[in-house]
Amino acid sequence: MASSKSANTKQVAFADGSTLVRKLGETEEWTFSNNWIGEQKITIDIEESESVVLSHEGEESEESLTLTVPSLESQTLLVKKTSPYTFKFTIDLEPEEVELEDQRKFVEEKTPHINKKVASTTQTISNIPFEAMRTEDLIEVLSSAKGGTFVDPDFPPCDASLYDSVCGEYPYSKAVHWRRPHEFLNGKIELFEAGIEPFDIIKGDLDNGWFLSALVALSENPSLIKRLFINKEFNPAGFYKVRVCKNGEWVVVTVDDYIPCYPNGGPMFTRGNGNELWVMLLEKAYAKVHGHYWTLNDGQVSDALLDLTGCPTLQEDFDADDEDDWEKFKDYDEKGYIITSYNTLDETVEGEDENPSHAYTVIGVHEGEDDLKLVQVRDPFDCVEEDN
Repeated sequence: MASSKSANTKQVAFADGSTLVRKLGETEEWTFSNNWIGEQKITIDIEESESVVLSHEGEESEESLTLTVPSLESQTLLVKKTSPYTFKFTIDLEPEEVELEDQRKFVEEKTPHINKKVASTTQTISNIPFEAMRTEDLIEVLSSAKGGTFVDPDFPPCDASLYDSVCGEYPYSKAVHWRRPHEFLNGKIELFEAGIEPFDIIKGDLDNGWFLSALVALSENPSLIKRLFINKEFNPAGFYKVRVCKNGEWVVVTVDDYIPCYPNGGPMFTRGNGNELWVMLLEKAYAKVHGHYWTLNDGQVSDALLDLTGCPTLQEDFDADDEDDWEKFKDYDEKGYIITSYNTLDETVEGEDENPSHAYTVIGVHEGEDDLKLVQVRDPFDCVEEDN
């Protein structure tokens, strides 16, 4: 989940698009809005708090409280704090299971305009070199068309952009609802919001940790991310150009800002931590280069780094007990190289077909007293700052 804050309120946005708005104060008013297409239970646990009471419709608890919220409705509870107090909480969501077919029917009813929009935009830009045009020039062309927004005819908001819809079965557990940013983000939308940092990147329902590890590594040096974007500001036409180095050649990838989302909710795949778009658009451009989103489920960190930097990459086995390996590792860090690590367990975990593995970004190599060797890593699956 991601959060935003004003002087008197704080909003928590969950992956499915549901929100929790806190009105701050000695007594807080919490309003949970359920955007899932089924009923949803939200449990607030304050067991580690002191002098704090949850209250809802006459029910009070100093431990936990569960609200059952119907689809597309809201409920409010009070958080009463008595000074001096300690306030710690966790939030757990339990959405009602909705059959995939029912989800897809819901989405189809919500988006009858998309196919018409694709056809209309394709007709408008079919005879112009839109991929070679400046953003402002294409916006001027689109402004004369109904709607005035861009839809990529080569990677449209449809199943073919999600998976091999010709040869394969639908592989996702949730129906995809293609939505534009203003439909799932609140407030001012930006391409880059308050700079670029690793905490901008939140994993979704793709098994693309290899790609996220590369993004996290690059975000330690924001200029390496910004240079991938030709147009560097949000535009309401939804037209973006991204550079990717594929097969040794830099190519310009044009994308629109239709994002795969949960039904009536937020982004299903990688998303940003706030109202910024760069993470989602870069993932979309990378998916387009590879054919569709499903192809991003498997890959090597080194391949992603090569594609996003154009620089050669080197894969080496590392043994911390080998002095030559350790000196080489320190040298790479001192020279400012981008370093990631890929860890595979020696033993198979129960329930897993293969040995589980995980990619990390190396952000520091140090030596302590008594020849202690320390490697500081960042986990791309868990780099969201939680602010309770």
